[in-house]
Amino acid sequence: AQLLTQYNNLSAEESADVGQTRYQKLLGAQALIEQMENHPKSVQIIVPDKSKNHFDLDMTNHATASMFNDPEKGAVMHGNTALNAEGQKKAFDEIIGGNHPFTFEMVLRSNVTSDIGWTNTSIVFCKGDNCTSLRYGGTQLKFHIKNNKSNPPWQDIGFSDITQSGNQFTTVTGTYSPDDGGGTTCLYIDGKLVAKKENVGSVNKSNEDLWIGLDPQNKNRMGLGDYSSARIFGSALTADQVIMSDADK
Repeated sequence: AQLLTQYNNLSAEESADVGQTRYQKLLGAQALIEQMENHPKSVQIIVPDKSKNHFDLDMTNHATASMFNDPEKGAVMHGNTALNAEGQKKAFDEIIGGNHPFTFEMVLRSNVTSDIGWTNTSIVFCKGDNCTSLRYGGTQLKFHIKNNKSNPPWQDIGFSDITQSGNQFTTVTGTYSPDDGGGTTCLYIDGKLVAKKENVGSVNKSNEDLWIGLDPQNKNRMGLGDYSSARIFGSALTADQVIMSDADK
């Protein structure tokens, strides 16, 4: 409304500089805002999947997550959501568990700026505590898998120096590679390898949905972060691939 008022106060010459195309877009945006305010249930909110899978996420009636416009990143999500669009659960069940390689990658502002303790933690990705997660706890970013055949069954890697960047957007990446049965996990922050662990074994299978911002097996564990971009790969990205542009991965 404020932009429309400002436009209406422009001189004829200034209006001509703006042009009809931009003016029509402004009118369309204003109409959408009014529709959302007056009839919120009539507006469909879709987060598009930019991969070839087209697992678009319908956020229209989502009570546990909200979208907002960040001046740096644009559309950003806060809260939690299951990644369970049509075909999505089947795909993630196939690539996460056993000896199949996978990668979690998230661009987020963690909002972890002090010790948050280990009772609840702050979830980034999670397919249940008995399977795998990428999360914050205490003052660490941690990537874990669970393998009931190993002792201890939880195989964690972590990096402690994360609170100083908690109010900035960063890219966090966790990879799992079976390595002929031995199993290796790696953790990256902004493309830099910060932790690695070998001989972690295989990953427990899980029937849980893969979630952003929530542990489906312990729903007190939620995410504090603002999530800008989420990526899951059915391969373990190499160090060189982690630093590639999105289009090249």
